Amino acid sequence: MVGKRGYGKSYTLGVLVEELADAERIAPVVADPMGAFTTFAEVSGFEVISEPCVSAAALSPRAWCELLGLDRESPTGSLVWRAVGESRTLAEMNDYVENTDANRATRRAARNHLALAESWNTFSPDGLTAERCVEPELGVVLDCSGYDSAPMNAVIRAVAEELYRARIAESIGKLPWLVVDEAHTFFGGIADSALRTIITRGRHPGVSLVAATQRPAVLPEVAISQSDLLVIPSANLASRPRCARARSSDLHARVVFRPNAGNSRFCRRRGRCDRKRSRGADSEAAGRARRWKSECE
Repeated sequence: MVGKRGYGKSYTLGVLVEELADAERIAPVVADPMGAFTTFAEVSGFEVISEPCVSAAALSPRAWCELLGLDRESPTGSLVWRAVGESRTLAEMNDYVENTDANRATRRAARNHLALAESWNTFSPDGLTAERCVEPELGVVLDCSGYDSAPMNAVIRAVAEELYRARIAESIGKLPWLVVDEAHTFFGGIADSALRTIITRGRHPGVSLVAATQRPAVLPEVAISQSDLLVIPSANLASRPRCARARSSDLHARVVFRPNAGNSRFCRRRGRCDRKRSRGADSEAAGRARRWKSECE
């Protein structure tokens, strides 16, 4: 789902998530980097986990080096790689670094990087698991608004990989839908590879991804080519070259163009969305719909 700020992406995601919660054996997991879904969750009965934590062992050695900005071929990166491979917690990683035979400068650099990760308060031995994410009856909202980009990406990468591995092992019965708001925050960060895995290989184990962004250029090509449905609020094909090119391709058949609500007033109810307009707004919306139809034909 792509569109400018204020065009209704989060609202539309909320309606979608409510419908997913009503479906049998579906577990919506909302990644909320802006705190936009807190009120929605309170009204709808979803569980909110503020500043969620994950296990340090949930990230691979490669992911840790990416997270800390370390070249895995460098002395410090190599030491952190080994520490992650031999440890389950941050405390164990620090102990490994202290007791290694690496030179003092390398140990000091590794300790400083691990101290930075510890300062985020993102890692805990009792961090989120796939079972915990799908446990709530309706769904869960991961409120990451209190985190900076790096710890936020660490959480979403760990959660995405946990959900994927759990479905591969069939250790969870529900089918998770990872709903990512402001997806440009995560594509390009360390969460990128985990999200790509769900996009390209999640269909068979039953893991789905919904991504909403105001910066579609940041999304990888695979996110577009592998999507089943594209939602573009207030799209004007004539003024958007990439959308215009899609008109003659198979992509156009998968695009849903939602009219701009204008001065519409929305009333949300559980399981449905009622739109109330004045007579003038109805006429204006009808005119826009006719123009879109002619553009899309």
